[in-house]
Amino acid sequence: MTEKSDTIIIGGGIIGLMTARELARRGRSVTVLDRGQLGAQASGAAGGILCPLYPWRLPLALQSLAAQSMREFPQVVAELTGSSGCAIGLRRTGLLVLDHDELDLARQWAEQWSIEYESLSARQLQAIEPELAVDGEGLCFPRMRNVYSRDLIRALAAEAPSLGIHIHPSLAVEDLRLEVGEAAVKTAQGWMQAEQLVIAGGAWSGLLLERLGAVLPLRPVRGQVIQFPAGSSALRHMVLKGRKYLVPRPGGELIVGSTLEEAGFDAEPTETGQRVLHEAATAMVPGLSQKPVEDHWAGLRPAAPDGLPFIGAWPEPGRAAIHLNTGHYQNGILLAPLSGRLLAQQMCGEVPEQDLAPFRPGRERIVE
Repeated sequence: MTEKSDTIIIGGGIIGLMTARELARRGRSVTVLDRGQLGAQASGAAGGILCPLYPWRLPLALQSLAAQSMREFPQVVAELTGSSGCAIGLRRTGLLVLDHDELDLARQWAEQWSIEYESLSARQLQAIEPELAVDGEGLCFPRMRNVYSRDLIRALAAEAPSLGIHIHPSLAVEDLRLEVGEAAVKTAQGWMQAEQLVIAGGAWSGLLLERLGAVLPLRPVRGQVIQFPAGSSALRHMVLKGRKYLVPRPGGELIVGSTLEEAGFDAEPTETGQRVLHEAATAMVPGLSQKPVEDHWAGLRPAAPDGLPFIGAWPEPGRAAIHLNTGHYQNGILLAPLSGRLLAQQMCGEVPEQDLAPFRPGRERIVE
């Protein structure tokens, strides 16, 4: 392979593809490599809720990133739909939060970031969602949306040729090395060179950096999801309770997620995971107890020790060609457009519109 680009991006999930899009729109030539099919890992497994789960628990810097991402996402989808010609399943269903001990913090968060919400009594909740098992008050965030993440992947892949982005799925990285002024990547098709390398490999990003003798404190966290078939429920809102969520799909299917499991790089769904999710779903919607599970899958989320993604240049001397966009944990779909843009701004010499200092790689080794 003799192809040469300004930038090679390792990772064809939502983060890698959105980063490629932003760099290409700034005139960079970009090549994207993925060891499997595009979006086949955490991106394709995601429930697509366009709001962090329990965002009031997150570090302030991440809350700021999420709030901006929530505002911008509909415009990103509109632009991508027009440029790719692909339909993208984006819906405003609203979100119901039923955890009683979270409601005060949720209200404070909503007021801080100007998020519309409504406090609902048990009777009001029952009136808008008769199938729900309601045991007290809750909150409704009526403007919350969800997106079908696989639609996003398809649209980004369809748009890529018009931006000059070269995408190579099913092409694993075998080796990495740094040379003077550039990075080199080895695949089964040979070596490729680029001025800059972006590692956006999700849970596998740390393994990629190990090839260069670098250490990234990132671990995989397995999340399992089940799906009930169309007609199983008439639920209209997304629902959040007990760290589990329900997401109604446009076709009538109901998504239930997710588990949080320290299982290493094992991405196989389990009978235990299905049982846990089924029990959580029937606790929220008792009518699901006799409904069959139509599908069951899992993905590995990349988690950093402090809960913040890594966005920026690798800080060690001699590694200036490496940039990271990884570690988004449960918020990769939501944060992808903005984090891709912020990294592209930094890589192209622009001043990022949000401060990237809290997300800088190597921050765990820096004493403030």
